[in-house]
Amino acid sequence: MPPVTDGIKFVTIGRMTTERPDAIHRDDEDRPGQAATPLDSPGVDESDRSVSFDRSLPELDPPAVEPICGPPETKPRGHLYYRKEKLRGACWEYRIEGGWVRAPGAKGERDILRHRFSFYRPREFEIPTADGLVRMARSGAEQWFFPDRWFSLLRFISVDDATIGYYVNFSHPLREIKPGYYHDLDLELDLWLNPDGSPTELDRPEFDHEVRRERIQGDWANSVEASYRCVASAAEKVVRESGPNLDIGRDPDDGHGLPPFILRA
Repeated sequence: MPPVTDGIKFVTIGRMTTERPDAIHRDDEDRPGQAATPLDSPGVDESDRSVSFDRSLPELDPPAVEPICGPPETKPRGHLYYRKEKLRGACWEYRIEGGWVRAPGAKGERDILRHRFSFYRPREFEIPTADGLVRMARSGAEQWFFPDRWFSLLRFISVDDATIGYYVNFSHPLREIKPGYYHDLDLELDLWLNPDGSPTELDRPEFDHEVRRERIQGDWANSVEASYRCVASAAEKVVRESGPNLDIGRDPDDGHGLPPFILRA
């Protein structure tokens, strides 16, 4: 089943970006005819594969990253903004609908940037859940950016806030460009997790291509691979301990709304 990120397109208008189902941003360097579409998976093909968790994997510690940005000491004037950059120069920018939140970590509380958005029109998918295949309409998503991890996380949701799936976007840790303005660098590899924990790896060939071309330097590639294993191991352990439901233990009213598996990672 194609991940429910299918169909999300972006168009850049000045400094800001809005979602539009008919818009697409092209980046033709090295791969003519392909579109650079963040948060978009046109379907499962040779670059996307369902993967099974390796139950022999231990629960791994994430790559050590010292946070390089966080909430300002004084509230900035106006809104917060985020810029997503691609390795070959494409970028998308949008205003953060949310703000900084605190979540528990191994060394105390962590600061995480939280965002939420809606789609112009819902789109229906059949989703594997603990109760079997369920038809759900994707209406929006919430997103978390981490200054101390090599990934960001999206939770795609229905109109009644049910989880449709999780999309882990492996990227350089969040940085601050100027007060109230943040960015990260997309490092190609992604992981889709259905609500029942079943995973699909996305864009492995693109990641390997950029490593070979040395646009992803060696230490970055190692951090991405280690982070991928860490997230996969954490999700597998949650499923093994609590059953096929990645949302068990997630509290939408705890101030951050993160699922337990990502807190472990």
